[in-house]
Amino acid sequence: MIPVELLSPSAFALVSTGKYQSLYVAYFTVPALNLICFIERAGAPHQSMLVIGGYLITYDQLRHIGLRRGLVMEDGDASPLNNDWQRKGIESVFAWPVSYPLSTETTPGVPGILIVSRRRDDHLVHLADCQPFEVNEEDLKVKRWLEINGIMGAPFVAIPDPLGKYNEWGYDYD
Repeated sequence: MIPVELLSPSAFALVSTGKYQSLYVAYFTVPALNLICFIERAGAPHQSMLVIGGYLITYDQLRHIGLRRGLVMEDGDASPLNNDWQRKGIESVFAWPVSYPLSTETTPGVPGILIVSRRRDDHLVHLADCQPFEVNEEDLKVKRWLEINGIMGAPFVAIPDPLGKYNEWGYDYD
């Protein structure tokens, strides 16, 4: 094990790629120990993070849609709805189980279903920094579909990291 005092930051670089800035920290070690320098990106995930957006509905609302469409959807299982859309050739919209607000290590989220109409890769420093999507015409089509199926007033939200890969500070769990 290397003593911590030997691994102090030796160089810093602020790299800007237009919209995003990243701070890189280089650590150099004592050459007598034949150790290698390593570089890390400070305060940000090492990869882009998936962000999905769409209309948030409850399990009861999902069950209601299922009843109207002749689909059995119990316990928040949205796969029958996704399979129905896939059979009809609809690939741009899908139902995804989420926790909203986001679950953290200290606060559990509320389970629900996101009718996803948008997705993007983003470079977030913290999950809370996620910016919402601007509602567009395709999103409004999904809203109208929900209203036709009896779901009124579903909020349009953005959910960063729906797969739970990063913690609330944006660091990869792996």
